[in-house]
Amino acid sequence: MRWLEVEVEGLRIRVPESVYPPELDTALMLRCLRSAHPAGKRVLDVGTGSGALAVAAALWGASEVVATDVNPMCKLAVEVNSRRYGIQVEFRLGDLFQPVAGERFELITFNPPYLAEEPRDLASAAWAGGPRGRRLIDRFVEGVGEHLTHGGTALLLQAESNDLEETLNLAKTLGLSVTPVGSQKVAFDRLWVLRISLP
Repeated sequence: MRWLEVEVEGLRIRVPESVYPPELDTALMLRCLRSAHPAGKRVLDVGTGSGALAVAAALWGASEVVATDVNPMCKLAVEVNSRRYGIQVEFRLGDLFQPVAGERFELITFNPPYLAEEPRDLASAAWAGGPRGRRLIDRFVEGVGEHLTHGGTALLLQAESNDLEETLNLAKTLGLSVTPVGSQKVAFDRLWVLRISLP
């Protein structure tokens, strides 16, 4: 099996083939995660991929970190990267919130597949978000309120081309508060990180 080693925001992350490697979107999420002060919080990283966000949350003092993904290769990535930094992250295999049914977290992160393409296989499902790039964005927003503690927050990344206004309106319809907390121009689009919380 081939592995990549990627440096992102001061972290060195090992990534097996078929797992999404840290990119500019990961770096933006890491900066927003640091600003969300994970220390002492129970953290959930949905769609963890390489585990970069989960590992960072643990390094930055989270009391507990759970990472989920549908790709079983992500378990290996999370284990290797956790071991490298001497921290503990619990990996659970499954789709979005399914592995954490009935559980709540003080901080939830999600860097979803947002490119407007249909996934062809498990590897491309990490970046291909369906025809409008919203295949998982809507499902995340619809489910996140059931997994946030009172006063908890979620960080969701999406591209401007995924229709930012649609996400804001969906969240408001569900009674969630949403605030943009980070943004970065990339070659093809602008990326946004939204902070979602219960009112």
